Amino acid sequence: MKRKLKVKLNFKFWSTTEESLNWSYSAYAAILFTAAATSMAVAIEIWQRRNAPGGWAMFILETGVTIWSATYAFHWLSPNPEIAHFWLDATYLGVVTAPTAFLIFVLQFTFKGRFLNKWRIALLWLEPVLTFLIVFSSPLHNLFHTADQALHLHNYYTGWFWFWFNAIYSYIIIFVSLILLLLAAVRGHFNYRRQALMVFIGGGLPWLGSIITFSGLNPFQDLDLTPILFTISGIIFAVALSRYQLLKIVPIARYNLVESMTDGVIVLDEQKIIVDINPATLRLINIPYKQLIGERFDSIFASHSELSALCCDEQNHQREIQWVQDPPLWLDIRMNVLRSKKEYVDGWLLILRDITELKNTQLDLQQSEQRYRYLLESAAFPVLITSQRDRTLLYANQRTMELFEFTEKPVGRVVPNYYQNPADRDKLLQQLALDKQVNNFEVGLKTDTGRLLWVLLTANLIEFDQQAAIFVAINDITARRLMEQEMRNLQRAVEQSANTILITDTDGNIVFVNPAFTTTSGYAASEVLGKNPRILKSGAQ
Repeated sequence: MKRKLKVKLNFKFWSTTEESLNWSYSAYAAILFTAAATSMAVAIEIWQRRNAPGGWAMFILETGVTIWSATYAFHWLSPNPEIAHFWLDATYLGVVTAPTAFLIFVLQFTFKGRFLNKWRIALLWLEPVLTFLIVFSSPLHNLFHTADQALHLHNYYTGWFWFWFNAIYSYIIIFVSLILLLLAAVRGHFNYRRQALMVFIGGGLPWLGSIITFSGLNPFQDLDLTPILFTISGIIFAVALSRYQLLKIVPIARYNLVESMTDGVIVLDEQKIIVDINPATLRLINIPYKQLIGERFDSIFASHSELSALCCDEQNHQREIQWVQDPPLWLDIRMNVLRSKKEYVDGWLLILRDITELKNTQLDLQQSEQRYRYLLESAAFPVLITSQRDRTLLYANQRTMELFEFTEKPVGRVVPNYYQNPADRDKLLQQLALDKQVNNFEVGLKTDTGRLLWVLLTANLIEFDQQAAIFVAINDITARRLMEQEMRNLQRAVEQSANTILITDTDGNIVFVNPAFTTTSGYAASEVLGKNPRILKSGAQ
């Protein structure tokens, strides 16, 4: 009788334990399905912004996390050990995807996307692809799973050589990503700083969960916390997307406007040190990035006296120069002085445009009348010819039709109708009458649909179809004007900000303070410029 009672008690205890485990596994799966749903919702939102810099990488990241969480949930619901191990291996499709996608996104988010050519991207994805293949072929070689790992149904974070190689590789690239985000948050301004902090926190939480799991401090037996913490990461990314406009404004506006410009951009500080350049500059002048950043402008371009002389005073300049290389390059260079206040120069902004084709075309037109019409029609820039007598359009090439949005041949249309201010054409004609040629006459025009343009006109007096005419080559600078306006707006915002703003150069010397600094600290700008911020530690403030 006693023996029977003992058997019943033991059976009851085993049954209770099994029910408790089943309940725990179901709870694990429910949490993981929630994480998968959250990541999927974020991925769907990111899909709408996939063409933004970093958009595709972040979409792949959230898709990988969705797969990771969902397959891990199926693992906990699988009663069959073989099926459970299959789903555990399947999680690695997301496990190996997430870190690499996160690094690519961070590089693009922090303006380092120029280093991601197709070969480097392929190299970054090589290890994840190899790892996934090795995971599913592990029974053949045991490079990933140990021979006895099949005995441990939920053993997610132990393995053999390639398991640890993948773990170390993943931790390194995540660590690098977080460092880049932290630096971006420290150095960034306005909304970009908050975006960087949100991405840093969202990317750091799962990494922290993985460390807890590996260290044995996990309070939940056999459960990897990493995909679960991605639920919180997904919520953080969702907030960054909606409230802080991640993948919509800064840094995307800066990236689209500057990084993808065909015009070169060089930014100098007040000591004429190059502090920023865009990829177009590197392509134009053919000088490596490392030889430019941090160097004095006049030293780098000492052999080009016309270029280095642009920053010798405090006035805006525009000049055409011939860049000595093979073949020779003609550049239209505009230099704008950057000022925080009217009396202080904080730096210079140089815009470089390749006008080699325009210059060569002008020379060809002078040398060969027979090739005249052919060159005009095949020119890569807008060209038109107007009548001096009745102010009508005599000729427009295809580029002109595209620029002015003409749907049919515009011959015979009245030219002054396409000036924002018709009086500007009178000024152009007056200058032509005096000099017979006008170079880079800046003027506002408008298209056939009313869209406003800003252009540089190069005009010559010619004879066309046996009548006096004006040949006009058009250089569209609308994007450049928008960028200049944005720079002025940013400068105005800094000056008028109620927050105290202080900027130093790379040597730690103060190069700019805004009016709020003067109000807050009591120091006049002239008292602190060129000095170290240590002067603020006087004990009186």
